[in-house]
Amino acid sequence: RSFYAAGDMENVYVYGAAGSALGTSIGVLVALLFMIALFFMYRPRAKSLVERDVSGVEDSYQE
Repeated sequence: RSFYAAGDMENVYVYGAAGSALGTSIGVLVALLFMIALFFMYRPRAKSLVERDVSGVEDSYQE
């Protein structure tokens, strides 16, 4: 069914705005899930690198 053919142009704008907001929200959610997956995939490697560190220096951003 075409909203424009039915003569109800106001709903076209409402659904367009809702679809835009929903699309953006879904994109953000997928990106967040992807970053969480990457974090958990890299975590064992990061732990082993920290354990193998023999420099004896603790890196810190504080002075």
